[in-house]
Amino acid sequence: TCPPTTSRWFLPGHELEARLHAVSRSSHTDSYFAATALGAIEHPRLLGEVACDVCVIGGGFTGLSAALHLAERGFEVVLLEARRAGWGASGRNGGQLGSGQRRSQGELERLVGAAQARALWDLAEEAKAAVKERVRRHQIPCDLKSGALRAATKPGDAALLAAQAEDLRARYDYPHVRAVPRDEVAEMLGTGIYHGGSLDRGAGHLHPLNYALGLARAARQAGARIFEDSPVTRIESGARAGAATGATTECARQGSRRWMLEMWTSTVGSRLSSRASRSDRP
Repeated sequence: TCPPTTSRWFLPGHELEARLHAVSRSSHTDSYFAATALGAIEHPRLLGEVACDVCVIGGGFTGLSAALHLAERGFEVVLLEARRAGWGASGRNGGQLGSGQRRSQGELERLVGAAQARALWDLAEEAKAAVKERVRRHQIPCDLKSGALRAATKPGDAALLAAQAEDLRARYDYPHVRAVPRDEVAEMLGTGIYHGGSLDRGAGHLHPLNYALGLARAARQAGARIFEDSPVTRIESGARAGAATGATTECARQGSRRWMLEMWTSTVGSRLSSRASRSDRP
């Protein structure tokens, strides 16, 4: 779990309203998460030209994680973000840290076969473990809590969730999930409208913006340079590869290792190049 923090998920109405009013004067979009953000410092805008080994475009979960991992491995990293670190979906999603993919393992097995379905499960487990390890190692105050309950609105859904839980335990060696009978769900939630469900103790929930801000802090401490309010308007290739941000330019070091990692949304990417518009982005 996350280290002790003074943040609170539930604030009195007047306190939340005051925090939202304060947030409205900053560049983060008004939200509960922005109003309860911890460590939201302003990074400088890119001015002039800087050189690096790797330029990461985009300051969401994927870009910040890439910058952190690369900096920890000795690369000189520059991250360019058009708004603020965690400004987009990474800082205002539901905060669920789920198990597996968006489809059940049974569905994936029918779609891609048992071997690929297992590989996708293992990939998701590795990603989930990486998030928990980052939170622990970098002491990110993001209110990480374990457990995710899926409640069934129909009797058939309850039976399906129970079967899926048993399948994960038996064939995927995943002991953290179990079926929850109707009376236990009612006790958990204070209502009897659900017909049962499943409880996954290996899944979890966190404050998404504070997690993003914690990744940014860890990346800075590892040596990455983060520039905000620096939208990329052009990508240059060749011996002098780089990314232009209007009047300023970031260049990968000539004659050395040089990579460009593009991790923006597809909407932004489509404005820059046809190559980006044909690619899937996190």
